[in-house]
Amino acid sequence: MTLFVVMFAFTLAQFLASFLASRLSTLLLSSCSPFFWVLGVVESSGDVLREIRRHLERHGMASLSELERSLGVSRNWLSGFMAALEALGVVACKGTRTYKIYMLASQQQ
Repeated sequence: MTLFVVMFAFTLAQFLASFLASRLSTLLLSSCSPFFWVLGVVESSGDVLREIRRHLERHGMASLSELERSLGVSRNWLSGFMAALEALGVVACKGTRTYKIYMLASQQQ
C-alpha cells in the first residue's frame, strides 16, 4: 500500500511538472507576438504607429529609450518596428549603430 502511494505521488508530480512546463513554453512562444509585449498603452501595431507619429510630432525627435517609456512596449520589439518604419521611409534616424535618434522623415532637414 505504501509503495502504491509513493508511486502515485511520484507519477502525479511528474505529470504536474510536464504540464506546467508545457504551459510555460506555450506562454513563452506566444510572447513572440507583438501584441504580447504591449502593456496597455497601445493595442495593435497601428496604434503603435499612431503613438510614435504623435510623440515625434510633439517632441521633434526621440531616442528608442524615450519611445519605449512613452509607449510601454518591449524595447526589442520596438527596435524592429522602428527599423521597419525607417526602411519604409516613415521615420529617419541619425546617430551611431548603438544610439539612434528618430524623427519623422517629413521633418528631417
